[in-house]
Amino acid sequence: MYDTRVNRMKILRKRLDLLARDSVVFSLMQHPKSDLEQSDIQEEFYRAAIVGRDSDKEKIKELMLENDTETLSIIPIVGLVGLGKTALARLIFHDQGEGWNLDLRIWIGLNRKFDLKNIAADIISQANGTKEGSSEINTNIQIHENLQLLKDRLQKTLHDKRCLIVLDDLCSIDKSQLDELKEMLRRTNKWIKVLVTTSSEITAELMHTFPPYKLFPLSEDDCWEIFSEKAFGDGGTVNACLKKIGKQIVKRCDGIPSLAHFLGSVVHNQVMDVWLAARDEPIWKLESTYSMKVKVFSSLNQIYYDMPSALKLCFLYLSVFPKGSIIDKEKLIRQWIALDIIGSKHGTLPSYVQAEMYIQDLLSIHFLQVRKTHSVSHQVFVGLTVFSFTV
Repeated sequence: MYDTRVNRMKILRKRLDLLARDSVVFSLMQHPKSDLEQSDIQEEFYRAAIVGRDSDKEKIKELMLENDTETLSIIPIVGLVGLGKTALARLIFHDQGEGWNLDLRIWIGLNRKFDLKNIAADIISQANGTKEGSSEINTNIQIHENLQLLKDRLQKTLHDKRCLIVLDDLCSIDKSQLDELKEMLRRTNKWIKVLVTTSSEITAELMHTFPPYKLFPLSEDDCWEIFSEKAFGDGGTVNACLKKIGKQIVKRCDGIPSLAHFLGSVVHNQVMDVWLAARDEPIWKLESTYSMKVKVFSSLNQIYYDMPSALKLCFLYLSVFPKGSIIDKEKLIRQWIALDIIGSKHGTLPSYVQAEMYIQDLLSIHFLQVRKTHSVSHQVFVGLTVFSFTV
């Protein structure tokens, strides 16, 4: 019986290795869209994702402006991928209402990449009104390669300026990196407001000076508005049967605007069979079956590909459990260890401790959610494995 269990473990480990390899191969086969096409798609989603976010916008604005004497105020917007954090930040960034009295508005798109020199160079370029990004700073190699010189230039550039800075898609969980970033911003002037968007609760906790603003899913009515606008277009008579199926489709969205927008795109100007597929088929199958310009997995894929290899294998292992399974956390960790897929980042941590750290990593990016004591309840979000448990 022991030999049988060992053989099953070996076979499962081989399956996981193949899954990890195939996921990389598949990513290399994808043809990236042109920047212009991708920009158009993003703009369309951003317009849709602000539905139902007026209250969030006003709350965050109030938080940012309530303490006007603070030298540096940092508020992270944190939440699940696809909730529209960037769209909400854009709504605040372009707000022309009362209270701001700003000299500068600066938007830094990080795309999950952290480089303090590039952040400083981009802020300087935008503050000086240049369009070349960091290229102007790059022409002076001495300055660009010397972080201290960049910090000094940044301090001089933003001196006595009232400034709103958005750091979009920040993902670093390195405390020393984030502390250095905060210190660099803190010494620039007497009034700077920073809005951060992140999917990582660890990043939000390390970066904030005000409590992170947790973004929650939309109501079903708001998701219906996003879906129906994409599915049916503007105005016109809506087929009663399609509307009924559409309402059922929207229930799949769980308040995620990106999913509502994606499913509306799938069924737009399509026959009944496609509407039924959008209601019943797995999301990943819809994306692979229909040649869609809207890719609902792109952000999730990026988070996955940024994971350490051992964490990827731990995450892939969760896919062996059927949807709705209840999994004991302690048994799960022992299975990870038995499959020899737990590795230590530092080479000295015990496997169990490393497993606990990986669970915290998955919790931070919302691939795990706390539910029941010492158990994990398997759920699926847009085709990727998500678990819920408490410890």
